Amino acid sequence: MKENYKILADGLDFPESPSFDPAGRLWFTESRTGTLSCWQNGKVRRFKVGEIVNGAVFDAQGTTWVTDSGKHELLTFNFKTGDTEVMLDQNILNRPNDLAFDREGNLLITCHADAREEPGGYLIAYDPVSKTANKILERKYFPNGIAISQDNQAVYYAETYNQTIWKATWDAKSMSIKDDQVFTKTPGPPRGPDGLFLTQDSLFSAMFDHGCVIAYALNGKEILNMETPGSRPTSCTIDPTGQLGLVVTEAEKGLLISYPTIKT
Repeated sequence: MKENYKILADGLDFPESPSFDPAGRLWFTESRTGTLSCWQNGKVRRFKVGEIVNGAVFDAQGTTWVTDSGKHELLTFNFKTGDTEVMLDQNILNRPNDLAFDREGNLLITCHADAREEPGGYLIAYDPVSKTANKILERKYFPNGIAISQDNQAVYYAETYNQTIWKATWDAKSMSIKDDQVFTKTPGPPRGPDGLFLTQDSLFSAMFDHGCVIAYALNGKEILNMETPGSRPTSCTIDPTGQLGLVVTEAEKGLLISYPTIKT
């Protein structure tokens, strides 16, 4: 299905992980340059924060958390000072990829571990208060995008090289998951779902190498399939103000894309 779209920025270097900060600014990473980038009023401002930067997300206080798969690190970034701080490293992280906060402030992280042919990928749960981290799920083929339901009860995550999106029950108190089940199978192979974005009634998934973003109802049924100008959409989010609609990062052509009519 072709939806009207607008190119917000081009010439980007493998953009990923679009997200909005509490002030309404649109951020994304440019993975190959280790850059955290901010789009505002048609202009892009870049901050060098790491080596190969993948995921970026904001906590309730507005602090930016970033994964660096090149250095196997989880970082925080201070927008005002430009400083970064390493919160986790290679002792537990192997190619950290995407990340999401739950309602209690716990952080879930996918580690793809270059697990394309063997199931060596896993998920981490990290408590920023106690600064403890544990593996909560293992033996996955390149775990990628991750999202947590608004009621804090469910975790959705993408397994790119198994063309599968999974859904599991999340227990924030014990920081553990159970009842890991297939939510849906996606187009493929060899690649499949990348970044995820969850609304109250649907789950959006960027389909890497398939040139589309697919929206699924929460019963796992496809409800919308949107073509992208480029075959490698990496992630997506929805503008909370409604102005930009669905925002997608695309890596083949290096694009930041807005689908204004697609809203929550």
